[in-house]
Amino acid sequence: MAWGSWVQGMVEDLKDAPMEWPQVLYLRLTAQYDRLGAGRGNTNRAEDVLGWEHQVYFFVGRPHPDYSASVTVYPQPEFGAADWAVTPFDTGGMLKGHIATHEELDETERASIIERWTRRDITYAAEKDEWIDSAFKSRGGYVRSETPTSHVVPEVDLEHNSDHSWTWEGRLPSVAYAIRCAGYSLLKEETSDHFACRIRRRTHGF
Repeated sequence: MAWGSWVQGMVEDLKDAPMEWPQVLYLRLTAQYDRLGAGRGNTNRAEDVLGWEHQVYFFVGRPHPDYSASVTVYPQPEFGAADWAVTPFDTGGMLKGHIATHEELDETERASIIERWTRRDITYAAEKDEWIDSAFKSRGGYVRSETPTSHVVPEVDLEHNSDHSWTWEGRLPSVAYAIRCAGYSLLKEETSDHFACRIRRRTHGF
């Protein structure tokens, strides 16, 4: 997997999934995010509070072990190709209080942290790499879910958090995109298969 890739994964046999996994994977591979429908309840509420249109979410730089029944890999978006953004934590978890902080924070304060740490240009990559180099013994530690020695966000309490608190998140609006993919075997049993894709928003004329 290329360093800095954006990754989507799926939970195997998710009981409240709105559609079957092959359909979800097909819509992802063809970048028809507008057809995936609304997100789960907590995600929708977080987007309402933050004033976002419905988003598509990615792990940045690593596939998350809990979401690896299938994995789709994308290169990091080009600047201007879509209205994308990156944060150094799971935004839903931060807003909903699932990410522990050193001091108790209300929803407004957590929303402020999300806005303050949102990056909307490629400068996030250097910031992320600098943190990984300082917080892990090697860059592979980030991918392997080793515990970092520090968090880039000082409010986050690493001792009382899971890796959702320090896995970087990418997001972009849930609309249709133009896409090119290089795909391989599409078999559920072969969970190591990857699909390399490049996405650009259709409305931008690419």
